[in-house]
Parts: sequence; C-alpha cells; structure tokens
Amino acid sequence: GMAKILSALVVAQALEQGEITLEQQVQISQTASRTGGMSAFLTSGASYPVSDLYKTMMMISANDATIALAEAISGSEEAFVARMQKKAAELGASPVLVNATGHKAAGQKMSAQDAAKIACALVKYPSALERSAVYMDYLTHAEGRETELVNPNRLVRFYEGCDGIATGSNSESGYSGAFTALRGSDRYIAVVIGARNANQRSEIAQKLLDYAFANFRSVIVMEKGKGVAKDVPVSGGMKKTVHGVAGESFSMLLAKTAEEN
Repeated sequence: GMAKILSALVVAQALEQGEITLEQQVQISQTASRTGGMSAFLTSGASYPVSDLYKTMMMISANDATIALAEAISGSEEAFVARMQKKAAELGASPVLVNATGHKAAGQKMSAQDAAKIACALVKYPSALERSAVYMDYLTHAEGRETELVNPNRLVRFYEGCDGIATGSNSESGYSGAFTALRGSDRYIAVVIGARNANQRSEIAQKLLDYAFANFRSVIVMEKGKGVAKDVPVSGGMKKTVHGVAGESFSMLLAKTAEEN
C-alpha cells in the first residue's frame, strides 16, 4: 500500500533524470505478472510502454506495473528497494521496507510522518500527479483486450483540487492513503492510516483537507533568486560589499485569524 508513494517517487525521479523514458517498451517478466493484489492484468512476456505502466501504477496502485518498472529501472526488485531505502533516508524518513509494493509484506512499516515526508517530495513531480488525478481510464493490451482502470482514491472525483496521490489496504494496517489537493497556491497533504474501510478513509482524508484549507494559508516569504539582503560587508574580498539572494524559495504556513495582519 503506502510503500507505493516511495516507489512512485523513485520512478518519477528516474524519468526526470532520463534513466527511462515514457515511450520506452518494457517486457513484463513472470515475476511482475504473477504479483498478487491490485493488478493491471499485464500479459507475461508482452511489452508495454513505460507511460502505460506508470499510469496504472499511479491510478490504481497496480502491483504488477510497479514490479515491471522496478525491474526496468534497477534490474531487480531487490535493487529497486535498496534505492527506495536510500531515497527515504535522504528525506529524513525511516520506513521498514520488505518489497516495492507493500503487498504481502509482513513487517513492512511506514509511519504517517514518513508517508507525509515522502508525499511532500512526490507532489513536486507533475508527471506523477497528472496520472494520480485521473479517476477512470482504460489500458489496452497488445492482444487487444482492455482493462478498465478505476482510481480507488474517490477524492479525485469529487473533492475540489484533489489530484492524488496513493491508496492501499492490507489486513495488518487497514485502509490507508496519502491524499493531496491544490487550491490556488495552497497545497495540502493528508495521510490516513488504519481506517476500517474505503469510505472511512475518504471521510477522514476529506475532513483533514477541509480543516487545512479552512484554517491555514501558505505564504511565500522568500522567492528563489530574489534579493534578500543588500550591501552585506565582506572582508578580504574583491568588493567591500555583496548583495544576498535566496538560494531556495521559502514558504510559511500561517493560521488564518479573524483579523489578518
């Protein structure tokens, strides 16, 4: 389930860095096609473009598509999981990973805080959100059959601004998900772990996002490349003073009050 946000982040990064391309064809291994759980019913031995695998991974959390992409990027699921672990550590997250999908992964753990950190990194990739925002689509297989894809994240259908991001369920941790919505320049992420069913998961996510939009606003304090300090004295330099600019943009979350300053 929730491991998918981390595997999606590694896939998004691999695409951005040109390690794989959306047009590239990936042959589906027996290992990938036999993965249980949520499935795109990929044909073993057939080839699919990365774009189709990425779509089914982001839309319906397809385990077979996730394994196929993991093998295409890292050569094996094990090597891909090592890369997921490294990426999580870079973000200050420490999930316990058993596999790339979260399916039948006894002992696999990811806290809500870890999931939120990973989700914050993933929403910076439009390629992921463009796909997780789709509610319904079809996958056409080489032999002509079609698989209907319905996004288990109902919020993408009815919640204003919701464009993802991942859902999952298993017997140990119940129904979980990381949800995100963008309204204006404000984007919020809600993580739900351990809901009783899909309905309760949606209700909790909606309440969390409603609360965020009603009570907070995001304010950009510094913009990347904009001046932040004039005439900073320098000793031993070619010039006596320099101007400082922001290396990164910085935003703050402010509580909305009755009287906004």
